[in-house]
Amino acid sequence: MLIEPVLFPPYFILLWNLARMAGLGWKKHPKISASLTRRRDFDDLETVFRGYRRKSVFRYLSDENLRAYIEGITRPRAGGGYELVYSPEWEALIYYTGIWRDLDIWRGLKHLRVPTLILRGSQSDTFWERTAAQVRRANPKVQIETLENTTHILPLEVPEKVSQFIVEFAGQIQS
Repeated sequence: MLIEPVLFPPYFILLWNLARMAGLGWKKHPKISASLTRRRDFDDLETVFRGYRRKSVFRYLSDENLRAYIEGITRPRAGGGYELVYSPEWEALIYYTGIWRDLDIWRGLKHLRVPTLILRGSQSDTFWERTAAQVRRANPKVQIETLENTTHILPLEVPEKVSQFIVEFAGQIQS
């Protein structure tokens, strides 16, 4: 079971790898510059909450789940206040290296024989609808479900629905 995997079509992976080889990866990836300039230190968690509440990526999160997310990505600083648990440089490195070997996934997809379920957000920016269609063509046995009004962080947006899919899928493959 894959929940909102980061999987782009082969043409996109090839273009990204060309950009990286040309030395443009760090400059052209839209999320790298944003992550490197991300604020790292905060006076209090309410400030983080108010700032994150305005971001469109969190538009479907309940206030309760957004607060839980914030508590999970921050830790108290020794001198007071809070800081991010992970560094923005680490996040940028994930964006830079994240998909460069994913053509291997596409090559192996047609040979995949285990029952597979992919959950994707209807407004995903990491597993597009056209990617889902391409996965279906490569291996029609892969089950793909799209959850409405969700994004890449759908497990935080609709945890009950995700849990229900997990339980039902596990029940299907055990019988």
